[in-house]
Amino acid sequence: MKWRTTSMLLAILLLGLLGAGTAQAASGTKYIRDDATGGDCTSIGKWDLANKTCTLKMDLTGSIVIGDKGGAGITLDGHGHKLTSSGSVVGVTMSAPGYYLGPSTIKNLKINGFGVGIWVDIDLFATIIDNTISKNGTGLSLQRSYGPVDHNQILNNQVGINTTHGQHTFSNNTISNNTLAVSTEDIGPEGAVITNNLFMKNATLFRFWDDDGTVIYNNNFIDNDHPLEANSGAWGGVFSRPAPTGGNYWSNYHTRAQGCKDLNNDDFCDTPFVLRVSCSIPTTGCAIQDNLPWAKRNGWLHKK
Repeated sequence: MKWRTTSMLLAILLLGLLGAGTAQAASGTKYIRDDATGGDCTSIGKWDLANKTCTLKMDLTGSIVIGDKGGAGITLDGHGHKLTSSGSVVGVTMSAPGYYLGPSTIKNLKINGFGVGIWVDIDLFATIIDNTISKNGTGLSLQRSYGPVDHNQILNNQVGINTTHGQHTFSNNTISNNTLAVSTEDIGPEGAVITNNLFMKNATLFRFWDDDGTVIYNNNFIDNDHPLEANSGAWGGVFSRPAPTGGNYWSNYHTRAQGCKDLNNDDFCDTPFVLRVSCSIPTTGCAIQDNLPWAKRNGWLHKK
């Protein structure tokens, strides 16, 4: 069943939404728009009209909404500043009710204490880069949206990343100490690509719902408690590519004692790492596994 409401995340979000997906404007909300002053940008930072870039000059308490009444290609550059909740539901909302907003960017911002750190609305292209997103209910909520998520620190959230029916590439991120690292829903073929990330000390790594398209390879999984949520969907997640790309490195599956043997010295474990065997739909085969787990951390960087 498509568009299933599967987690407390969506219940939290509904408290902060208006009409076609625009976050509720809390006290202190700043709006970044494509006009002479960048909306509220000049009150909190520097507005570069030619490049449609708002660069913050101060830490903020409250929320930021990008493009709610017009504007394509807006960049919010946090310049290393902090955005902290004052009881706001969403930290940064990228919003365009009723029409497509051109490629926009959120970068160099520290976001913490919100129900959702960054919310990207339906049919938007977003580049999310070099942010620190911590101690939120959900760090990133990407709703039927598109674009790269790169070089972010996603730390100590209840849910690190929630992506629904979108097309994103997640790379070079550190995703650590979250209760659930990644939740995916209604993902079509290669709709989500997760590669070259560090996942460390998360309670649970993945929850899949109606997901036959998330591809997960060349990541380091270090000291995480559980690979899959117990009530995750019947299928989801492709955890390897054919050699020489291979799969992922797992700190709990890289030695002989753990079951990883590399008898032909090709740097891959000779047998798959099985994340889960049983499921509710026997005809699918029911196994979620990494077919080519790496025997060495970052092995793909050294493979000739």
